[in-house]
Amino acid sequence: MLTVKGCVCLHAGGLRPSLTPDCLRCAVWGAGAGQFRPSNRSTKMSHESNSLATSLMVRDAAGRRYRPATDAQIIEAARQVVDRKMQRGEAFTSAADVETFLQTKLAGLEHEVFAVLFLDQRHRLIEYAELFRGTVHEAHVYLREVVKLALRLNAAAVIVAHNHPSGDPTPGGADQSVTCRLKEALALVDVRLLDHIIIGGRSSVSMARRGLI
Repeated sequence: MLTVKGCVCLHAGGLRPSLTPDCLRCAVWGAGAGQFRPSNRSTKMSHESNSLATSLMVRDAAGRRYRPATDAQIIEAARQVVDRKMQRGEAFTSAADVETFLQTKLAGLEHEVFAVLFLDQRHRLIEYAELFRGTVHEAHVYLREVVKLALRLNAAAVIVAHNHPSGDPTPGGADQSVTCRLKEALALVDVRLLDHIIIGGRSSVSMARRGLI
């Protein structure tokens, strides 16, 4: 669940720092690891996840030996692959591309994260930012910070997203309220809110496709 914090004042303080997982020292993809499937931490680890973990090996702290990757390291390795693929200036050519990108970024996290894709007029990526982090149940969204960063990056449009650690991506009343207020706040500075995508395990919901934006 998302909750709104703060007003839409553009003179408020700086950004709340983003929290990201620890980087891998070295990740080597082995045979059979070509497909990534994020695990849902609220359920038991699947057989598929176990098979993938034996395919991905990482160096130990000394950098001398390889050992099977943990779930967190598998997710982080997948994020690094996506980051290399979607660099600044790359265009999202379809809604499926956006959802795949966000699935890899947000699925499997044990806490809620509110993220924003800042785009130019041609819907090319300017920056991906994870702005707010919450508990397993909610993340507080500070509307003014989204607006300030959109202005700083000279973004023409944004796509926002957050994850539901429960695995159910169905938008709730609070999600719809945040979306409506954020759309209004961004419109004041001529920035379009294109979509709000909710990630839940392997599933996702586009609020734009549901007519909720």
